[in-house]
Amino acid sequence: MKSNKLKKELSGNIDALVAGLAKLANANTEPLLNITEEALLRLLLEKGHSLSIEEIKKTVKLDAFQISRVLKALEDYRREKKKSPLIKRSIDPHDKRHRRVSITAIGKQVLKEKLDGRARRLEVLFAPLNEDNLIILNELVKKMENGLGG
Repeated sequence: MKSNKLKKELSGNIDALVAGLAKLANANTEPLLNITEEALLRLLLEKGHSLSIEEIKKTVKLDAFQISRVLKALEDYRREKKKSPLIKRSIDPHDKRHRRVSITAIGKQVLKEKLDGRARRLEVLFAPLNEDNLIILNELVKKMENGLGG
């Protein structure tokens, strides 16, 4: 019986946490990127050089159609109502049939703003927790993720 009461209380606490996270997200001013767009920008930044579509496909485990859609979105990115491409596609100098993709200066700036914003939100979220709390929370979240098949 205590278990049901505890689960009900926990459910309410999770709902309150989600509402708080939504407020943080709505207050954020960093650029809007979906998780795949962000992952692709991070990959390009970490590699430090242009990548072929095949190299991207192997790393991010998306099919060619999905990669094409993400690249198009990053090319068509708009900032303050002005087109501001986050990536650049260029012809591969070694094989004119292929293209290479690189991150632009604006792409680096947008990614930095996104990551800085996430870091600020996490600071606020984790501020009430000490290191032991964070270790326990991390283990619990892993268990919950595994329970979802993650």
